[in-house]
Amino acid sequence: MNEKSNKSSNTTIKGVFYAIVPILGSLPIVLFLNDWYYNFQISKLTNDNTLLFIHDDVSQLIIFFLPLSIVFLIIFTIKNYFNMNIMELKICLVTTITIFIISVCVLSLNFFDYTDINKEGLHVRNSIFSNIKDYKWSEVTSAKVSYKRGNKGAIIISYDIYLNDGKIVNTNDSEYFFDNIIDLDNLIQNKKIAINRQKILSSDYNDFVRQYKGPGSAKTDRLEVVLKIFDK
Repeated sequence: MNEKSNKSSNTTIKGVFYAIVPILGSLPIVLFLNDWYYNFQISKLTNDNTLLFIHDDVSQLIIFFLPLSIVFLIIFTIKNYFNMNIMELKICLVTTITIFIISVCVLSLNFFDYTDINKEGLHVRNSIFSNIKDYKWSEVTSAKVSYKRGNKGAIIISYDIYLNDGKIVNTNDSEYFFDNIIDLDNLIQNKKIAINRQKILSSDYNDFVRQYKGPGSAKTDRLEVVLKIFDK
């Protein structure tokens, strides 16, 4: 009984080990790619008038899973190298190369999938093959500031801009949201665009403080920003 238990325990430990190692091994690569890709994108596609720059969601997933998948395949191949025949090794190699090529192609295409919110309006492009759509601020019908509860009661805030063709731009998807949303909010007010601000319930206030107090990855206190854009 003890021998079976020890084998089961060893199998579990090995399983956890081979699950954690790819994550730890790919983490530095993920962080580097994330910074390089988005900084390069911003440097090429924005100007001095940009207030918020919003990336696409797909590239974020690829940047996370590409290094993870490749590191996992490399570890898997090394671990089973002496138990694999030539065909199996070729399959692992082809799979790794295929994942890499497809990911690079998608990242290249999605480089041109973005929304640039600037002082003149909103510059929207969905891919390298799509037409660029420029919205003037006169084509913005309204804005809405709201929040909801997410996983484990976490507060998720939204600052949405509604355009006259039905498109909705989620400004909180920008990584510089807390740094620049006050400037954008002031601009929208100056343009006489209606802003529907949800009131923060007194029962939720302490959760706002716990979650947003401090700068986090922003340059300013996020709680101060939140309190300025919501109806208190």
